[in-house]
Amino acid sequence: MSNGAATGSSTLIGTLSAILYQTGRILRKMYSVVSLFAGIGGICLGFQQAGFDVIWANEKDHAACLTYRHNFGNDYLVEGDIREIPEESIPHADVLAAGFPCQSFSTAGAGRGFADPRGTLFFEVIRVAKAIQPRIIFLENVENLIEHDSGRTFQTIYGLPQDYHTVEYLGGNIFPDIIIHIGATGQKVGMEVKYHSSSNDWKTKGNSTYGTTQVDGLCEIYIVFGKFVHNTCDIRIRPYGECISGISITHRPRYDIDMDSSVDFCSDELGISYGELCQLTPKQRKIHINTYIAKTKYTTLSSVEADRKKLLISQALVLFPEIFSRNPRRRYNNFSVWLFANNVICKNVRDFLTAGGQDEISGITVPKVFVTLYNHIECVKNEIEHIPPQVLARAWYGSVSEVGNIPTDTPGRLRCWLALATNHHGDETSTIKGTNLNFKRTLLNWLGLE
Repeated sequence: MSNGAATGSSTLIGTLSAILYQTGRILRKMYSVVSLFAGIGGICLGFQQAGFDVIWANEKDHAACLTYRHNFGNDYLVEGDIREIPEESIPHADVLAAGFPCQSFSTAGAGRGFADPRGTLFFEVIRVAKAIQPRIIFLENVENLIEHDSGRTFQTIYGLPQDYHTVEYLGGNIFPDIIIHIGATGQKVGMEVKYHSSSNDWKTKGNSTYGTTQVDGLCEIYIVFGKFVHNTCDIRIRPYGECISGISITHRPRYDIDMDSSVDFCSDELGISYGELCQLTPKQRKIHINTYIAKTKYTTLSSVEADRKKLLISQALVLFPEIFSRNPRRRYNNFSVWLFANNVICKNVRDFLTAGGQDEISGITVPKVFVTLYNHIECVKNEIEHIPPQVLARAWYGSVSEVGNIPTDTPGRLRCWLALATNHHGDETSTIKGTNLNFKRTLLNWLGLE
């Protein structure tokens, strides 16, 4: 929990900064701690090891105090009942830590809750918090505290400090990682945490462009970006939408995040503000994002330059010998995926290679795919020679483990490709459809192997 006396972004940034300080993983600046119900000092030890300065502690049990002083010294421990200690005698601190008694909330006890005098000691935490105004309230208790009295106990605890923000950590695969509940207004603010431990830039990948937060009613989402590189600590906090700099094409499109970005990517490029984008349904958002990707990342086949089109055709004939199959359902499955992977959109991939159906070679009418091969034969031979063996193995055999089967010499590679194409077409005696031309011998001749 953090003090909510101030409002606005500065308060939120201060709150999150304090959370990150608590972890001790990003920043190493010394912050002060007051500890209630300190016991033998377990919570204090954790804060000290994280780089915090415990300036005041209180414990009632004499034996526990003896152990505490043995471990930490006698400089700041006050022995006595917290109910009898005036709040004005307690110093202000950044963090108020309290492991308040758990017997009345535990499943091992009678479960009397606030009806047990020990249970009411929680209200002393609130009394001290209002007096010293910490930035963070750290509470420790049993797991059953949340479920006690069908959740009513925790709701009471949760609702008492109306002047404080409450911090809820979600983490995992939930976006955003942290929710701040603003006590004064009831608003909810999301925080997505990013960090670098080796890179000096302020760039990373954000959440999926198709995804949205699973938390309803967020008034704003911020990115908290921390770096601890070469023993140098730094942190930046900005609204999420202001940090989006582009869209990465991965297995699922994701936002590119740049904390230095000065461009309103969503409004200027997507044509919709980040807030408006978040309000769309997942299906609507997917359509909007995909439309943008198609316009900016992909090229329609009709607009591809002639030289690149020639190269794409030649590579397709080399990589996908099944194009020569007599089974029309098998011909273009892999090819269509590959074409899209090369950022080319084609509504009818068949026509890319076989537009016109049939044509003539030396006065003989043949399927257009063979005319396409004939017109690109030199480029095809060149591609077979120069395409890396790993690529050929993956395309021809489906696995790079077959790379040893790819010949290193050009004639060997040509014959290997020919064997695959012949197999897909039928067998070595197969003819070109509609002609008496032997398929294999015709291709041997075109490839200069006869």
